[in-house]
Amino acid sequence: MKATMYPLLLLFVLFAACERQLSPVEELIQLEDELILEHLEEENIDAVRHEQGFYYKIVEEGTGVRPNSSSEVQVSYVGRFPNGVVFDEADSTNLAELSLSSVIPGWRIGIPLIREGGEIQLFLPSRHGYARRPPVGSGIPPNAVLFFDVRLHRVK
Repeated sequence: MKATMYPLLLLFVLFAACERQLSPVEELIQLEDELILEHLEEENIDAVRHEQGFYYKIVEEGTGVRPNSSSEVQVSYVGRFPNGVVFDEADSTNLAELSLSSVIPGWRIGIPLIREGGEIQLFLPSRHGYARRPPVGSGIPPNAVLFFDVRLHRVK
């Protein structure tokens, strides 16, 4: 009996030791997702997970033109870190004019989910923001999770 138990025990130990470890990138993705989900739960925000891996909430659909990923748009927005600190903003008296083809991936994908006059909240893991290369002097650290409230004023 002992002769058959030891090989089975050895196989069990070896199998358990071979459990797949997450890569550093997979660990980062998992940690960022947990951070975002924790924030959404704490703030009681009913957001949707986009198939690309970020979360969003459409506050107002809007009634005008829907932009595409390369449209020129005018927006007002507030960008925050998960701790609530504002790192950037453009209000309705000083609209940001930009091409969606030249913005961070979360905006390029997220803003076309609404129409002109609409508002969206974006909860972006770092890969949908600036990843490891934030703009110099922006105060945004590498691999930062970013939250945005964006109002789409005009599609050009």
